[in-house]
Amino acid sequence: MEPTTSIPVNKIEGQKLNGLGNMILQFMQQEIGGLDYKSEAARKISCTMSMVVEGGISVSISFSGNRILVENGIVYRPDMYIEAPYLLMADILCGKVNPVLEVLKCNIKLKAIPRKPFQAFKVLGLLKLDPTAEYALEEEI
Repeated sequence: MEPTTSIPVNKIEGQKLNGLGNMILQFMQQEIGGLDYKSEAARKISCTMSMVVEGGISVSISFSGNRILVENGIVYRPDMYIEAPYLLMADILCGKVNPVLEVLKCNIKLKAIPRKPFQAFKVLGLLKLDPTAEYALEEEI
């Protein structure tokens, strides 16, 4: 199978992302940009997911087939709106927990019935690290 071109994952130009937004942006750039099967799965998603963690910190991720946009805040009428503890979101991104199971265990709260439930759950599936991939930090923290 031919390698696919990666999908650009960007933030809104000129916007400074909050910590959650930066964490998700870096994760998605590395995961989706580096793994063909995740890039291909992301191309098939067309939805927007907004999430809120403690302290009202929120971020939205918009998938439009050929690009992914991460932005601060909650967009108007997201396809999926979730609330979860920050540490749980970090555990999901680190691959420690399965996001779909966390929804079923009510650790991630769906604030509204998803307008596009299958698309939205595909987004949650993308938010898990590939355990077989090798990762490197681009810059020192």
